[in-house]
This record gives sequence, C-alpha cells and structure tokens, in this order.
Amino acid sequence: MFPDEGIKSQLLQQKVQDKIESSIVVTEANARASYTQWHVQHILIGNTTRSDVQAQVIAQKVDALALAPGANFSALAEKYSEDPGTKKSGGDDNWIDHTTTYVPEFKNAAFALKKGEITTIPVKSPQYGYFIIKCIDIRSNLPKDFDTNKAKYIAQVQNEERQSSYDERIAELKSDPTTVIKITDPQLLADRTIASISQSVDSTARKDALKTALTEYIAASGDSDLSYQDKGSVDAQISEIYQFRGYKG
Repeated sequence: MFPDEGIKSQLLQQKVQDKIESSIVVTEANARASYTQWHVQHILIGNTTRSDVQAQVIAQKVDALALAPGANFSALAEKYSEDPGTKKSGGDDNWIDHTTTYVPEFKNAAFALKKGEITTIPVKSPQYGYFIIKCIDIRSNLPKDFDTNKAKYIAQVQNEERQSSYDERIAELKSDPTTVIKITDPQLLADRTIASISQSVDSTARKDALKTALTEYIAASGDSDLSYQDKGSVDAQISEIYQFRGYKG
C-alpha cells in the first residue's frame, strides 16, 4: 500500500516506469533469445495457509517424488499442486517466454531448465510458496522476417520487457505489506503538497502549503533527471501557484 493518499498513484507509477525504461536495453542477441519458449508444468505448495517451514518440507518431499525414475509429473500435480488454475490439467502452463506475467522466481528457474529436466530443489516465491517445475520442451518462435526487420523487433522486445518488469515491480510494491516508500523526488513532494491543499479549508494553511509547494517545484525544475515534458509540467505548476488567487508571496 502506498503510504500517502495525497500522492496520485499514476505519478508514482510513472517514476517507476522511467527507472525501468532507463535500465533495460535490449540488444539483437537479447531480442533473438527472447523468442525462445519453454513448455513447462509446475506443482505449487502454498505457504499462505501453513508456515513457510511446513510448505518447504512438503515441497521437498513432492520434488523428490517428481525426480524419482518413472515418476508421472502430471499425476503428482493433480494430487499435490495447490494452484487451482493448473492443478486439473496436470500443472500444464503451456508455452511461456520472457513476456509471460509469472513471478520472476518461477520464470528464472524455468528458463534455466533443459528439455525433460525438473527443478532439483523447490523454487521459493515469497508471494505464493514453493514451485516444482518441469520443462517438457523448448522451441524458438523467432519471426521469419526478423533479420530484415531487426530494429522493429528489437524495439518491440524492449517495450515488452520493460512492461513486464514494470508490472512485476508494481505488483511487488503493492502486495508487500512491509513496503515503505520514502519520497525524495522534489516533483512528487510538490505534487503531494498540492494534493493536500484541497483537503484544507483553513486559508492560512492553504497559503503555507502553496509556499511549500512552490519551493519544492522550484527545486524540481533544476533536476537534471527530469524529462523535457516533466520540466514543462513543473514550470506550469509554478506559474499556476504564482497566479493563484489570494497568494501574497
């Protein structure tokens, strides 16, 4: 949960997105590799209705059963898996790739497997519990015109990876009850202050808040990390504050 209702969630999300966009750069080799797909199955032992230790012990026992010679993974999934979405289908996830919106712990473990392999230890996901994963097959889904349209596909893969990383990060922040977001960005601080003004009926408090917001926006206007669009938005806010009726400076 975000700690301050005065902050518009869209602004916070935009800041997260900006960080992700600057950190993820896709090369041609990355783009080619991203079209690799894995056909996997999994068994989930949850840790929400039992202690984490209990879940881990059960998962280790089921993993050992899955690794045993001649084991029927589908039957084990139907018997032990606690994932209602795949349990009845023998834990079948069908084909997944880097754009699939599964938790990163699951994807990282699945993509490290070779055809026919099973995770030798249960894969822990803080959000769900313990996964036992089997790779049924691996294939390349590279578009036939990739070589003649490299730039288009590289840009497409980059956008997909950024969106996937963004979705995962936002989900982590919202689902983790211990998450505390400390606001140091001057533009977000100013936006929060402006949002709080609407909740105040006291004229003195409103004027004080406007002065604070003005100081914060001026600080934000000098931030070299701001995009041209952000700088324009900050300048507009500063102008509006100066023109605000009743503001005496």
